[in-house]
Amino acid sequence: NVGVGDNALLTQIDGDDTVAVGYRALRLFTGSNATAVGSGAADVAASQTNLTAVGYNALGAATSGNDNTAVGAYSLDATVDGVRNTAVGSGSLSSDAADNNTALGYNALNAFTGSNAVAVGTYAADAATSAAHLTAVGFGSLGGLTDGTGNTAVGVYSLLRLTTGDY
Repeated sequence: NVGVGDNALLTQIDGDDTVAVGYRALRLFTGSNATAVGSGAADVAASQTNLTAVGYNALGAATSGNDNTAVGAYSLDATVDGVRNTAVGSGSLSSDAADNNTALGYNALNAFTGSNAVAVGTYAADAATSAAHLTAVGFGSLGGLTDGTGNTAVGVYSLLRLTTGDY
């Protein structure tokens, strides 16, 4: 185990293969197999497994939920117990996301709280909240969607004005 920074791995008593670098990184963590780099990265994480948080406040609210990866400031920062989420890009998946989501790009899936979504591109599906099974690829694609199931948009600003709808 490695802890570098004020309050990094503060409560670690028993655990293996954990690295925390930065102010309050993995501050409350008691588990194993986690990596957090950045101020406030996974600072309230408890005992999740396979946790990776890189960036300011990345995975900052996660108290449970395994197999989450957050890279970028505020990525996955409000997710409490979602599992198998991947967020790469500042502000990506920045709300309390459920499970099985992938966001790649600045603010991709920023307001998302649902499951089974993929967004690739800056602002891709950034307004989507409880939508499910969505795929957005391209700058601003599905940018206005708030609710719906099974929507797919590929290309810059594709389906930008769609706010609700299924398939």
